[in-house]
Amino acid sequence: MLKTVLSLGDKLELVRKNHEPFKSKLLDFKENGRLCIAMPIENGRLIPLSVGESYQVQFYTARGMFVGKGTITDRYRIKNIFMLEVEMNGELEKLQRREYYRLSCILDITYRSFSEKELLLRTLLNQNSFENEGEREKVENELAGISYHWNQAVMIDISGGGIRFQSQLKQEKGDKLTLNFPLFTSDGVRNFSLYASVITSRKVEQLSGTYEHRAAFIDISREERESIVRYIFDEDRKRRRKKSGL
Repeated sequence: MLKTVLSLGDKLELVRKNHEPFKSKLLDFKENGRLCIAMPIENGRLIPLSVGESYQVQFYTARGMFVGKGTITDRYRIKNIFMLEVEMNGELEKLQRREYYRLSCILDITYRSFSEKELLLRTLLNQNSFENEGEREKVENELAGISYHWNQAVMIDISGGGIRFQSQLKQEKGDKLTLNFPLFTSDGVRNFSLYASVITSRKVEQLSGTYEHRAAFIDISREERESIVRYIFDEDRKRRRKKSGL
């Protein structure tokens, strides 16, 4: 079944609970039924995953996203290419939730922190359930009194569920953010302003004073999520065509 679903060069991720996923790609199908994948690289350094470790393996293919359990059975080097051999345990499952597909990118964004109080006030305004104009004016005045500062950052990947970005500021897990970023869609540039919660944050060793954060969107509308997912698949399709020379 693997050869009917997967293709050489497909991107994949090795995932373990409470850990950042390791990115790789499919290099070969072995005669024994196992897969040969590239050893993950992070910040320019090889990550020598241990033989015997098991992961959830997420494959991003032309037919969609497939997930299965895999165990590393060997690791080796051929010329200058470092590889892992993976044995898949059981059949692959196709995921219908396209928002999990992540697209690598380099895109300037701005962001700022916000409080639970601000989120509550903005939610009240959006619901527009005031009994009179005086109540609305009170909420608007409270919002106007909140001071904040926009920070510069660089988005390095995006999915329908969130983004990964780098900045000069350290963030803490659970921090609430407002993200502003443009996406260049087939219909023109669309500017997004979305709420997100920081999932992980770490210092980038190879870039002095730089931190990398992964944040999940919160309170995002279905239309906004679908627009992002549509952009991701359109952009991925264009990149595949360009790579194949079409």
